[in-house]
Amino acid sequence: MDEHPTTDPELFELVHRLLQAEETGRLVDRRDGTRHPFHLPQLMAFYTPPHKPNAAAFQQVPCDDLSAQGVAFFLREPPAQKQVVVALGDVPFTFVIAEIVQAQPIRRDDEVVYRIGCRFIGRMS
Repeated sequence: MDEHPTTDPELFELVHRLLQAEETGRLVDRRDGTRHPFHLPQLMAFYTPPHKPNAAAFQQVPCDDLSAQGVAFFLREPPAQKQVVVALGDVPFTFVIAEIVQAQPIRRDDEVVYRIGCRFIGRMS
């Protein structure tokens, strides 16, 4: 697996569609790596290569932001592993492998949660 950010054009198009689905009428250029607010929940599972997570391993996570290079979401506990698989979009999902690059405890809705920042590194086939 390549450890560099993915440049997959189909993933870029999916991210663009997801952001448009949440967009509230603002005109924003989405061709760069800028993170954009994204509050639609997505499915996530921890990943230990080469073992693919099964359906029961996925949990719904509230997202914070999204770009073609990565995603941020919230967990109640610190991450258990260094990589995750994110199921983006609707069925049929696009499964993307992401490396956790940041896990920051923050206060959200009167509780301490972890904001998990991830960098996409490739699609899972």
